[in-house]
Amino acid sequence: MKKKFQYFSSFFGNMSQVEMSILNVSSDFCMDIYEMRNFIANDNLYMKNVGEKFCDDKGMLCSGICKPPNGTWKQMHTDCQIFNGSLTFTAGDENEVKVLRSVIWIFGQLRIINTNLTKVDFLEDLRYITSLETSEAILVENNVDLVEFSIPNLKRVHTNQKTWLNLRENHKNLAKSVINQPNLCLPYADFNGETELHVTEIDGENCENIANKNRDISLSRFLCFSMLAVFWKFKVDN
Repeated sequence: MKKKFQYFSSFFGNMSQVEMSILNVSSDFCMDIYEMRNFIANDNLYMKNVGEKFCDDKGMLCSGICKPPNGTWKQMHTDCQIFNGSLTFTAGDENEVKVLRSVIWIFGQLRIINTNLTKVDFLEDLRYITSLETSEAILVENNVDLVEFSIPNLKRVHTNQKTWLNLRENHKNLAKSVINQPNLCLPYADFNGETELHVTEIDGENCENIANKNRDISLSRFLCFSMLAVFWKFKVDN
């Protein structure tokens, strides 16, 4: 029987985090998604290097575990809890995103590109996403009508890049929706909260910079209106 790693601890009582690196392996090495489920669910495990691809697992897919279709998304059933493979939704797939409503785990990249979606509210069950590709875990690009984006129950992310969520060239109001959601905008840090592991980018900027700019604009408008009010009152009084 194959044993799986499930719990991580240290021989030293004062160490609360375990760092994992898999190095010097064959080019054929792949990460088993069943092992990765145990790894990513452990809050005290920092996965520094875990390989570059997931195993194909042909013939091992069980109920609720799906692979992206070779053809149209219309072929997919809607009870997938785990996706093993990268997912792309583009123009014409807007009605097919319903297959993601039951998804809890994604082992691969999620791309939403060139759609006419106005909101992404179909990831409410997503808890974990991990991508071993040399890119962000989630890419949302060129959806010009998209003004809302949420993953309310997301717990942990992992990717080989620092940017885990990349939003670019979408509707200008999308940033307002995202920066008010801590689980999307606050950086994912290590167990001790000392090192930033993954961050969100919106059109090349992080959430903190965008929030600071918005505060500066709001303050400037407030000062402008205050000065106008004082000037108008002075004019009326005289």
